[in-house]
Amino acid sequence: MFPFVTNVGLTKDNVGRLLAIGRARRKIENGIFNTLKNKGYHFEHNYGPGEKNLCTVMAYLIMMAVWVDQLQQAANQTLRTLLGGLKTKAKLWDSLRTVFRRVPAPNMQKLHLEIADMYCIRLI
Repeated sequence: MFPFVTNVGLTKDNVGRLLAIGRARRKIENGIFNTLKNKGYHFEHNYGPGEKNLCTVMAYLIMMAVWVDQLQQAANQTLRTLLGGLKTKAKLWDSLRTVFRRVPAPNMQKLHLEIADMYCIRLI
């Protein structure tokens, strides 16, 4: 059973369409929360009340990290190729941290090239 709350008037003509929209929205929201909790963003941690709304600030920062990550994936073919070769974002992030600590890199492209070399991933 899928209960939904709406202020749209239901009719025989629109009930099926509205139900499909509600189910799609639920699927999208569940996918986003799954990503935040289980794909390396550590959203499940409770940072406590803290000083001046720490939980809220941490949630905003995590959401910004997701947004920046999505922008990078959309705009950077090298990053998409690396992600395809490494299979998981967690492995990509671990590799970025490792290379970042050990290799002077003036930009992200240099870091990506080092990771590709480290894992023998062909970028062309």
